[in-house]
Amino acid sequence: MSLSKPKTALDGFRRAQGACLRAVAGEQEVEAVYAANARGRIGNEVYIPAPSVDMARDEQDLARGEVDQAALKMAYHDAVAHMAAAPSDLTARQIFDAVEQVRYEAYGARAMEGMRSNLNHAHVERAKSQRLDLVQSHQEAPLAEVMRYLAREAITGEPVPEVAQRAVELWEPKIGAKTRQALQDLKFKIHDQHAFCQISKQLLQSLDFKADEAQGDEPIDEDEE
Repeated sequence: MSLSKPKTALDGFRRAQGACLRAVAGEQEVEAVYAANARGRIGNEVYIPAPSVDMARDEQDLARGEVDQAALKMAYHDAVAHMAAAPSDLTARQIFDAVEQVRYEAYGARAMEGMRSNLNHAHVERAKSQRLDLVQSHQEAPLAEVMRYLAREAITGEPVPEVAQRAVELWEPKIGAKTRQALQDLKFKIHDQHAFCQISKQLLQSLDFKADEAQGDEPIDEDEE
């Protein structure tokens, strides 16, 4: 890895974020690769949205947030255990994945105010990209995203992003007491992925999902039956 002086402010920003990624993840071989549309990790390369040359503040915030998300996943998420416990139904799996992301982010950032701010920006941008403020019915609002923001609120105390509030409000009449209790119970197990997984399954059951069975298109809370 070159230690030469950065040629531009953008170059310096990218290097700093790469160093942050390695430090938080605890993996010295990983590299942040900046790309316009790519996301995720391939081998030792972690793809991050590239700020423009102008380095607008919102672009920097998004890049920092996604670097932190990737680093916390590497540091605090057991992918093999998660895959083994994941439900087969598509929507149930999306919810299961979403609340696990909330867990490792909340656990890893619990004592880092700056990181929490970065993660907030990343979640706001995610909600914007999904145009959650434009949904007109609960059928248009992805249940996994609603559970993501409700779990995050329950675990961290962070309010639902304004852009996602419409989606949450449309689903709230269908969310019963068992689901709300499961969401609250999640916060006590963020340090233990296995125990958290068991409560996540209770959350899915409260929404009429079963881990080993495909369900209908519109799960309903048990309390409404």
